[in-house]
This record gives sequence, C-alpha cells and structure tokens, in this order.
Amino acid sequence: MGAEMLPRDYRIRSQQMTAVYVAVGVGLPGIALSVLNLDDVPGSVKLAVMAAVLLLFGWL
Repeated sequence: MGAEMLPRDYRIRSQQMTAVYVAVGVGLPGIALSVLNLDDVPGSVKLAVMAAVLLLFGWL
C-alpha cells in the first residue's frame, strides 16, 4: 500500500465532535463536584481543579 491509497481528507465529522462535547460536559462537572465535596482536600487544590475545569471548557 502506497501513500496514494490513503484518503486525502482527514476531517472530523460534526457528530464525533458533538459526542466529545457531551462527554466532556457530563464528565468534568462530575469530577469537579466530587473533588469539591472532599473534606480532606486543601482549598488551594480545589481552586486549582476549578480553574483547570474552566480553562478546559474555555479551550473547547
């Protein structure tokens, strides 16, 4: 198989990106809430986790 046999278009379909957005939108808030509800986690770590979640949502 040579390079000429490979498809020239490598676009990601919109349905795939929608699935990624839904997975991130459902998963990250759940993780963030579970970290925020832990009593033995320092406040600075909670703040860092929330900042990371907001940055990831902003990046997407």
